[in-house]
Amino acid sequence: MMIRSIDSVIRMLDADYIENSDIEEMLMGVCIDSRKVVEGNLYIPIRGVNNNGHAFVKQAIDNGAKAVLWERREPNPPKEVTVILVEDTTKALQDLARAYRNQLDMKVIGITGSNGKTSTKDIVASLMAQHYITQKTMGNFNNEIGVPLTLLSFSQNVEVGVVEMGMENLGELSFLTNLVRPDIAIITNVGTAHLENLGSMENIARAKVEIAEGLRDGGMLIYNGDQPLLKDALRAAQLSGGIALRSSVHSREMIISFMRYANKKKV
Repeated sequence: MMIRSIDSVIRMLDADYIENSDIEEMLMGVCIDSRKVVEGNLYIPIRGVNNNGHAFVKQAIDNGAKAVLWERREPNPPKEVTVILVEDTTKALQDLARAYRNQLDMKVIGITGSNGKTSTKDIVASLMAQHYITQKTMGNFNNEIGVPLTLLSFSQNVEVGVVEMGMENLGELSFLTNLVRPDIAIITNVGTAHLENLGSMENIARAKVEIAEGLRDGGMLIYNGDQPLLKDALRAAQLSGGIALRSSVHSREMIISFMRYANKKKV
């Protein structure tokens, strides 16, 4: 998990703050659920459709939160802990994850697909853990909130991070992959999930291929070569930056391709 001083987090976010406590105090991870806050956490209250996390800040502090993010428009910020002022706590969560990811000396494997994301993630993480300090997405925390939380859960000494990324609409994977910046990306397949949002299988393929937008120069994309839709979408994407493409017909071949590349590059 992220271990940083309150002052470091303030600087990572380039934020204003209300200094109700010692800003040199260390924060031990982040939490968005006041019920699950533990001693030393940074509490990040998320404004949702039905709930506003700011309303539960007292519970978070009682449970041990040492600092909180706080939207400027919200009244009555707490006086017991340092308050880091932001315009939008969801965006601040994402910005903090981006800054932290950039500080970590790790290789990242990003995984998406209509089916098989979680099982592929688990297999890849298990293989990497035999040789490297490896951490992965827990459960299916794979959206605009789950992915930042995954990155912030990684320890300072992690060597390989395996990150699952999901999407429901065009543009969502583009955002996530540029947050994660994978060295290796895997597209398991294109299925009919979210067809009602995207309108066509071609658009689903386009959305999946967005994962390549965040690949680092010289990275590798492994995709399901048994699906012409993916081949067409990749061709239309006109990928650059020396990205290596590997076509695999099924999951076993994907893993073999991945391991050959990872061993060659020493991940």
